[in-house]
Amino acid sequence: MRGCGPALGRCRPGLERCGDDGTFGECVGGQGPTPETCDGVDEDCDGRTDEGLTRVCGEAVGACRTGRSQCVDGAWTPCDDAAAARDEVCDGVDDDCDGAIDEGLTRPCGPDTGRCVAGIETCVVGAWGLCEGGVGPAPERCNGVDDDCDGATDEQLALACAPQGGCDGGYRACEDGAFGDCLEAAPALPEACDGLDNDCDGQVDEALVLPCGSDVGACLPGLRACVGGAYEAACVGEIGPAPEVCDGEDQDCDGRIDEDAPTRPCGFPAVGRCAPGRQRCVDGAYAEACVGGIGPLDEDCNGVDDDCDGDIDEGIPPRPCGSDVGECRPGLETCDIGGWGRCEGRVRPVRELCNRLDDDCDGHVDEGIGLDDDEDGIEDCVELDVGLDPSDPTDALGDFDHDGTTNADEVAMGTPLWSTLYLHPVATRPGAPADQIEVSLRLYQPTVDLQPEIAEIYIFDNGEVADLVEVQAGPSAIMASKDVIGQTLNAFETRIVIVAPNLDRMPTGELARLILRRRAPDPISIRVLRAPSRFAPAEADAALTAGTAAHRVPLEIP
Repeated sequence: MRGCGPALGRCRPGLERCGDDGTFGECVGGQGPTPETCDGVDEDCDGRTDEGLTRVCGEAVGACRTGRSQCVDGAWTPCDDAAAARDEVCDGVDDDCDGAIDEGLTRPCGPDTGRCVAGIETCVVGAWGLCEGGVGPAPERCNGVDDDCDGATDEQLALACAPQGGCDGGYRACEDGAFGDCLEAAPALPEACDGLDNDCDGQVDEALVLPCGSDVGACLPGLRACVGGAYEAACVGEIGPAPEVCDGEDQDCDGRIDEDAPTRPCGFPAVGRCAPGRQRCVDGAYAEACVGGIGPLDEDCNGVDDDCDGDIDEGIPPRPCGSDVGECRPGLETCDIGGWGRCEGRVRPVRELCNRLDDDCDGHVDEGIGLDDDEDGIEDCVELDVGLDPSDPTDALGDFDHDGTTNADEVAMGTPLWSTLYLHPVATRPGAPADQIEVSLRLYQPTVDLQPEIAEIYIFDNGEVADLVEVQAGPSAIMASKDVIGQTLNAFETRIVIVAPNLDRMPTGELARLILRRRAPDPISIRVLRAPSRFAPAEADAALTAGTAAHRVPLEIP
């Protein structure tokens, strides 16, 4: 029995029990690694805590942008690089990131003094609308109300009394919203627009005008003439407010510049999928940024004019179709106004046959044929393909390459039953001494040709238990006319050199046989240490090294 598994982070080791076949079984009772989470614990048992954990934070709606949060000491850090929501303003943008643009934005407009009541302007797609619902100024009357909304009530209102005209008459002044008693005539008063000769010059309301309009922005004031004791409504000579345009001027005379200037179209014309965007007025000129437009794309087979040239699905080259897995071969299909046509020239999948080919093109060879004579859970056709005996139920439980994984598990995982370079115990030849042990050094045919110039294979054994008597060339080396030389380096290490007077490919099989003589009754442990070599092509070196390094499990001989 021996310990197994890591003892790092949250992991705890288990135990492996030595079985009757001389190999250690499953690791029991341990706690293995799990994916890392942000909790200050080393779940994946690599000696680091919460390493490399990040997550997306914030939301990408309107003007908002997402950021990232990192896991530090078991907790998520604040969101970095995110653009947060802000108060909505009238700019054609979803500033508060709620999915709606300029929603619920209003502002007062017009005067709010005396009888006047301010109206309301509503924001519509980045621009303020008309002033609605307000009450404007009117000529002043004697009613206790500021009718002309100038901040004064009933100012300069009086009625003549006694004889009409002339300074010998009296007048009734407006007080508290009503004309009072007829007062003694004054010597002379400033002329007022009331139908009286206030200044006693024999003329009524002569040369009386009242400034009107605004001098804010592009507006210029005018004059209202006094006619019949009242100022006319018409403001003569006035330049009044006009709709705002993008020129750096205040055309609507509200003290703000270009705030309601309309946007203008920009970008691509409305052809195919394309649609124009809009440019906003900024500092008296239209901004270079074109917002909201839809531009052209590469033409796709979708019944749409993606490149906005007036033609639909033109110039799209044929594309491959079908499968290239197994015996299948792809064909070509052509775009026909919004859809791909038939796949021409392809080789389709057929029913799987027991022929070591992937006939149904699903990535598996000879699967589903159905026969399993030895009832070992592996179909007969698959056993023939990987080198197992369909009539032997025990070979599925064996471990041909002695890598700790049974042949049945290797078949299920799709891995080869034989390592690239491995040791395998063999029966002692007839007539050999009773204490003689024979071990085969075998080569499994790799994916590339192994054409050696020279290969050195270093074997380790616990030399206090057995001596290496001889190294014999195996059939695989003999068939390729290779020279095999064995050399004992010390009591524990043997070097086997394969010299190649030619570049013939070495086939799968036994490269060399090691003849050992047991010195003690203890179990013999033997394994491949390393295999430095020079091969053509060069990638064969990598294949041999990887295949050997993955299977350096000691061969235990009882």
